[in-house]
Amino acid sequence: MIKYILSVLIFPAFLISFIFSCGAFLCAPFSNSATIVYNAEPSPSLTYSTNVSRVSGQYPTAASLAGSLQSTAFSAINSLATQARSYLPLYFTYTVTVSQNGLLNANVIPQICPDNNQRTIAAAGTHFVQNNKVFVRLQPENCTNGNLQTGLSSPALTTINYTINFRTSTGLRLCYSHWMMIANAIQSRLENDTRSTFLGNGVITSATV
Repeated sequence: MIKYILSVLIFPAFLISFIFSCGAFLCAPFSNSATIVYNAEPSPSLTYSTNVSRVSGQYPTAASLAGSLQSTAFSAINSLATQARSYLPLYFTYTVTVSQNGLLNANVIPQICPDNNQRTIAAAGTHFVQNNKVFVRLQPENCTNGNLQTGLSSPALTTINYTINFRTSTGLRLCYSHWMMIANAIQSRLENDTRSTFLGNGVITSATV
């Protein structure tokens, strides 16, 4: 599995106040390492394409898209830590990993007839953009006398898989409610930044490191 890893070291002493509003740690311990998996119907800015003809908003590689997703998680977690309040300050460092598997490589071919000839302009499995959402063609798309003959299509799907590992100064473990706050904060930023449609909430699973 290809993964892109970002180690987050905050402040010279590598410490940050961990102040989520869960009444400190008065909740059942869950894990300091977890995966968060999202499924979404993406806009172009939540996809990548290695083609030179990629459309505006697409990333050139899976690694560059993964790097952007990591930055989003970094910002969301730090925003939680600086805005919330708790009775028991806790200090931590953390790392963020984004799997490149599941990120959508969208080969976008516009729905345009280049001339008046009869031809297939796009094969099944290629993509197009409509209303800032990426769709996948389920059938070839043809042109006849300059008129587009549209086939079946459906919204494209992408999977975003985060693994986040916390190391706390006291050895306490995060609660599931902490992870829900983290997952919701990341999703909210991704929705606002990319205008993609997320299918439900992120699925949180304790990870083994």
